[in-house]
Amino acid sequence: MSKLTNFVVCHDTVSLAHFVDNNKAFENEFTYIMCGKHHDKTAIERNKDILVPNLYKFNIEEYNTLLTFTAWYFLAKNNIITTDYVGIFEYDFVFRESLNNIKPHLSEFNNYLIAFETRVVDDLFINKVKDCLQLFKSKSEIDTVKLKEVIKSIFIWFPTTNFIMPTKFLYKFVEIYELLLPELLSIPNHPHFHERAISIVAEYNKYTIKCFPTFGKHYQLNSHKISL
Repeated sequence: MSKLTNFVVCHDTVSLAHFVDNNKAFENEFTYIMCGKHHDKTAIERNKDILVPNLYKFNIEEYNTLLTFTAWYFLAKNNIITTDYVGIFEYDFVFRESLNNIKPHLSEFNNYLIAFETRVVDDLFINKVKDCLQLFKSKSEIDTVKLKEVIKSIFIWFPTTNFIMPTKFLYKFVEIYELLLPELLSIPNHPHFHERAISIVAEYNKYTIKCFPTFGKHYQLNSHKISL
């Protein structure tokens, strides 16, 4: 059994084709998740490697402003993953080398997440999502004192949701993030909280994030048309 399963999140045939066209050398390394309430039946019938959350029992596809988190939720809640590690990537990520090169080293990353882009913590990290953080702190399941210290300790964050992680971290993240629903949906900047919350939840649960920027680049095409 392979230690790593990789998924690409897309939302229509155009975004799916964009990923495939730009990653032809590596396309057989991925299974595709077609998110959204509507899907192209013809494309799905042609490709057995497309999963459609809206066809599964556990899905939150009606909440399209949660963006990639709906795919994370789908994978965790429906027990889709059968490997110890999982990679989840957005359709506008272009790879420079195969993720197979990471597999031999996965045992070294038991309590690590692997990211592919870093950014210094700035105004966008905290100030634009203050209401989301306040909601986070309001949950009785969260140690507020510990959370405040965690946020203060973060100097580098990872401005996309492209990650390889232990599958157990994915389950933990979904468990925590789900606590924010449905209240999170009423906060204007909530679509941008998922990528920030990854760093916070990782630090809160004592996971270290390592960055491998040489593997590829995320082009942030913003097809969902949501901007800060």
